[in-house]
Amino acid sequence: MAANPAVLFERDLDQQNARSQRAYWTGHIALGFAILAGVSLTSFIYFQATDEAAHRGLLAGIAAVMAALAVLGIAVARFVGRQHWRSHFVLIASLVASLVLDLCAVLDGGLDSPVLYMSVLPLIFAGMLLSPKAVAGVGAVSVAGVVFVGITDSSISTPQENRTMFTIFVVAVVILTVLAARHRVRMQLADEQLMRNVAERYVTDGLTGCWNQHAFHELLPREVERAIRYGRPLSLIVCDVDFFKDYNDRFGHEVGDAELAQIGTDLRLVTRASDVVARIGGDEFAVLMPETAIEVGVAVAQRILADRQSRGNDAPSLSIGVTALRPDEPTSRRLFRDADQAMYDAKLAGRDRVSARDGVVPGELSERSPRVAGTNRRLLAAVRRSDLQRVEAETVLDAYLEASPVGFALVDRDMRVVRMNPTLASLSAHPSEPSGLGQRISDLIPALWSELAPHFDRALRDGLPTLNAEVTGRSAAGGSSTWLITVFPILVGNRVSTVGLVIVDITKRKRWEQTEVELTDSVVGVLAAAVEARDPYTAGHQKTVSRLAIALAQEMKLSPGDVRAIGLAAAIHDIGKMAVPAELLSRPGPLSELEMVIVRGHADAGYGIVKDVEFPWPIAEMIRQHHERMDGSGYPDGLRGDAICLGARIIAVADIVEAMTAHRPYRSALGIDAAVQEIRREAGVTLDAAVVNAFERLLAGGVLPLKSAAVA
Repeated sequence: MAANPAVLFERDLDQQNARSQRAYWTGHIALGFAILAGVSLTSFIYFQATDEAAHRGLLAGIAAVMAALAVLGIAVARFVGRQHWRSHFVLIASLVASLVLDLCAVLDGGLDSPVLYMSVLPLIFAGMLLSPKAVAGVGAVSVAGVVFVGITDSSISTPQENRTMFTIFVVAVVILTVLAARHRVRMQLADEQLMRNVAERYVTDGLTGCWNQHAFHELLPREVERAIRYGRPLSLIVCDVDFFKDYNDRFGHEVGDAELAQIGTDLRLVTRASDVVARIGGDEFAVLMPETAIEVGVAVAQRILADRQSRGNDAPSLSIGVTALRPDEPTSRRLFRDADQAMYDAKLAGRDRVSARDGVVPGELSERSPRVAGTNRRLLAAVRRSDLQRVEAETVLDAYLEASPVGFALVDRDMRVVRMNPTLASLSAHPSEPSGLGQRISDLIPALWSELAPHFDRALRDGLPTLNAEVTGRSAAGGSSTWLITVFPILVGNRVSTVGLVIVDITKRKRWEQTEVELTDSVVGVLAAAVEARDPYTAGHQKTVSRLAIALAQEMKLSPGDVRAIGLAAAIHDIGKMAVPAELLSRPGPLSELEMVIVRGHADAGYGIVKDVEFPWPIAEMIRQHHERMDGSGYPDGLRGDAICLGARIIAVADIVEAMTAHRPYRSALGIDAAVQEIRREAGVTLDAAVVNAFERLLAGGVLPLKSAAVA
């Protein structure tokens, strides 16, 4: 018989409660003995300080012995707190302590002794741990002790009203401790009842009264282990309500919930008392049948189907899958997956039927059937070979999916998981249930569902895949992550039956790319700053050229990567000037021809500086060619037309415009009008006409990134 999930949960709660009770008893026993040690030490000091009174040696000895016993009690508190006789120990300790304190009061002077007031401490100690009856017994001993002290006191000097008040005090303490113990016991009983109710609700589905999904998946591996240990059969039925979404849409959710509750009741009535009926999804049920072979499981499934069919056409039908624990792979995951797949086989075969998966074909193809002839035997052998090949293929696929770093899932039309590998399960909001079978994909990965939903709708509605789309969200660990997803429909005939999801975590790659971008920006920034430090008259020139080159590239509809590359190259296009003497760069007058040759060498020098830096774009070539001209009149190589890379052609226009509109050591700024006339004149001759046209559009739109961009 299957273990009751509620009993298993209650057993776990009982174990936790036992641990809590042991800790409670240990702590309070140690506390009680610590107080007794303090009282004994205080009494010892008191007896030593009043050595002129009678019996001081005896009383001091009793106090010392009590202190030693209290220290021993603290040492053994942990051991005693774990024993079933701990309450007897506390009762005896309380009674002994009370009697010893009363004896000390008698020897110390009777009712006048301050030790008498300490006699209520054992009573309070008992009230923290013992039952009300035991506390009342300790209280009775305390009251009797006070009476005994009063009777044996031959020289009472305490006023009558004081004795009366003390008696009332002791009785009041007795009453309060008994009431406190009674309240404590009631609270413990209430907590135990609450835990039982929690246990029942923890494992029970509130709508159907069946066991819930969590309890089922907790029980399933235990039953598999038990079946393996004792060599007993174990069968599993998985039922799904056909077209339940349409049923809900037609009759409303209230009627749908009532139908689910009725199905749960019917399943419990049709199955045996030893079977576990669970609701494992929105409209999916399972029946776990210990000590049950596949033939009996099929018979039970057929009874369930017949009972459902007897309710008429208005009641939704069931697709039922049956399987048994496989001897070659006796795992809970395989058992559930086989039953779930059998249920989907029933759906694909037309719904409202039973399908079995156990490695044999039950029913009319059984070799034991008298109707099997030679043809049927050959058909049976072919079916078995096909089934073996399918199992082998599934085993290979399972092994690959288990070890694959790529997440994979199959989802049915109701968005429930048919198959999911551990990599994708690690992204789940419920990693304690790694299979995810039968659960809605939106519940498993809620952080990603808002991004995935449109792609799933597209696959279901239009039958179109989504390939290598980037999505971002929060991982199960709570951090921000980026994934590359592929969503693809799986067609049976002309209808999408399931949707596949492949997901790859590219968070590390994206972070590396971002780090590479930041490093590239840092390198370019340092190089640009070095150039401007050598040539203060052109400070800001490269930044302005870079902004203008980016604007031109964007206007020409280049890709974001090309735009970024051109901007970076423009930001350090004069890096070669670091090889030019500073006095030539800052001289206010004209330069000689020889000096101009030296200055023109900065393009080739810049290429030499940058060529070994591993940029992801041809930055070095753009720097080398930014003074080349379309008609071959440029330098250093005299390139023509398309032999000059497009980035260099864009930087050339931006360089000329910025140079003419900015101040130079050898002349004042010429202005935007002169720059516009110059590039118009050179368009199609030395400058790329397409780049000049893009400049004209920026100028007309008033978005030119220059300090003065208006034509006078």
